[in-house]
Amino acid sequence: MTWQHYVARMDDTHQMTTAKEHLVELCCVVQGQEWRILELGSHAGLSTAALAMAAPASTVVSVDLSDTVPESHRLAYWETVGVDNIQPIQADAGRFLRECQLGLEPWDVIFHDAVHGETALPEYLTAAGMCSILAIHDFEQLSEASQQQVASRFRSCTTSDDQRGRRLFVGWK
Repeated sequence: MTWQHYVARMDDTHQMTTAKEHLVELCCVVQGQEWRILELGSHAGLSTAALAMAAPASTVVSVDLSDTVPESHRLAYWETVGVDNIQPIQADAGRFLRECQLGLEPWDVIFHDAVHGETALPEYLTAAGMCSILAIHDFEQLSEASQQQVASRFRSCTTSDDQRGRRLFVGWK
């Protein structure tokens, strides 16, 4: 199944699911690449599967606390849709980022969709220093000053709003 077919068929009505139009943007960014992709906050694993399908030569590391959806459900779902390039990690996103700072190679892409708002600003800034491309879902939950602070870390950036008013930020170095 192609990522386009998968995204077109998926149900994005759950409030914690990334909107289809934002998944299309993210999949177009990673499509066909062989990258190290980190997704923070995978919930049910729908966006993880889309990214994995769009970049089948990539490794997609999926970090989630598994507090809303058990890890076993995501694993079964990914197997059902036929993706096998996902490495799940059950952990806190902020803690995982801090541990990554201690020695791993930089990530090519980080998609942050874990905690949101001003409390997540330190995570966003840490992630900005660890990747070439950073995508943040629910960017509208940051103050304008904090949005500017994140955006200033990138050579270029875009934002787009979905039908619910949720904003996707994508920054490129």
